[in-house]
Amino acid sequence: MLRRRRSPLHRASSGAAGARAGPDLDLRLRRRHHAGLAGRPRHGLRGGRHHHGQRARLTAGRLAPAGRNRDRGLVAGAEDDARRPGHAPGPQRGPERRRLRQLLRRRARRHQLPGDVQARLRRRRAQHHRAVLARRLERGAARRVVLGRPGRRRPPRGHHARGRRRLPDVEPALPDRLRGVVRRLIIDSHCHAWRRWPYDAAVPDPDHRGSVDALLYELDAGGVERAAVVCARIGHEAGPGCANDDNNDYVAAAAGRHPDRLVTVADVDSFWRPEHHTPGAADRLREAAERYALAAFTHYVTERDDGWFGTNDGLEFFAAAAELDLVASLAVPPAWFDAVGAVAAAHPTLPILLHHLGHVRPGDDDAMAGLLALAGPPNVLVKVCGFHYLTAPPWGFPFEAARERVLRPVADAFGPHRLAWGSDFPAARTHVTYTQSLAVVRDHTPWWTDAERDLVLGGTLDRVLRTRRPLRSLPWSHR
Repeated sequence: MLRRRRSPLHRASSGAAGARAGPDLDLRLRRRHHAGLAGRPRHGLRGGRHHHGQRARLTAGRLAPAGRNRDRGLVAGAEDDARRPGHAPGPQRGPERRRLRQLLRRRARRHQLPGDVQARLRRRRAQHHRAVLARRLERGAARRVVLGRPGRRRPPRGHHARGRRRLPDVEPALPDRLRGVVRRLIIDSHCHAWRRWPYDAAVPDPDHRGSVDALLYELDAGGVERAAVVCARIGHEAGPGCANDDNNDYVAAAAGRHPDRLVTVADVDSFWRPEHHTPGAADRLREAAERYALAAFTHYVTERDDGWFGTNDGLEFFAAAAELDLVASLAVPPAWFDAVGAVAAAHPTLPILLHHLGHVRPGDDDAMAGLLALAGPPNVLVKVCGFHYLTAPPWGFPFEAARERVLRPVADAFGPHRLAWGSDFPAARTHVTYTQSLAVVRDHTPWWTDAERDLVLGGTLDRVLRTRRPLRSLPWSHR
């Protein structure tokens, strides 16, 4: 039968050896044994042995552990002997004695440094550790640290953990491009991007004011991970140089370059197009869905309901949208609420997103009643954006009247799982900044819990988009 081999400490403190040594030697051995093993992981010991079978050595009445902690054990043993009055250290071998002298001399020099010098050294070490952390963030660990995705590295074990110094718990110096990034998932459900500024030809930067680059800058600055870019082929009213007939192509090309940031919501047969509410709308929708690999489309209508949703062309149009597994993003005023309810009831698998809180102004009770009636069909959702369209003056941030008299009733009727925040950038930039459009929901909605607010800021739209067929294979970065 195999017997476990015991360490010298156990052999010295038991049996005849323990009887000869007495309690004094046993206490000294235990002190030096534990001092020499200070800092070792607990799993580094196996049945009285050191990791990898390295055994402690009992030399000249002293326990000198093998490995990296040998010097620590020598110093602890010498200090223990020095604390005992009238006791002279026992004989040591030459190399161990020289090593002990070097360690004691080095420790004495370190403790003799002036206080300001020691403080300067501590600051220099902390600065070095901050630089190391910053370089790690730059090399790719920043996304795990800032966005809350913990790394999957296994902690060091056994002899790999020896000698590793833990970096101090200091705040890393994040690069400027990572400042402001938040942990929660935020998706902008309603924004735009144009090759040319469509509202005014006299602006000094018509090629950049509404561009994709400007949108990506605002997304990064606001900590927004993705955005649904609603196409709008407008600009003819401002002049021929402001037209954006190619807006679908422009946004689709940008989404191809940034598939993890942008989602194309193509403009199909909106009221500014000559083919608006003409025969063949369903075929044009199928063509756009195939050309741009759409997950969603948008359709803008006029102020008055012309009854097109109930015609054969309108019914075929929305039937094709449901068949293609698309999301319908509709810009409809209150006059169209009944028609939207009929479409939602006829196609329960078709998600319908209403722009800008249904364009319901505070105090319009009839319009509010029509919007709240749409809370019945579960496939109708509302975009929480466009507050500047609902109040006067349009720059009255944080839009208290619109929040309390429009958003609050809509939130109670629809619930946070059917609301999606949007910025309306860059169309809203003359009235509200991108940060303010986000702060309206993030900082001025006390009736929501943090979990409910996270749904409005991105969870709802993320769930809706993930059910669409074209987006199931896209590499979302937070998954």
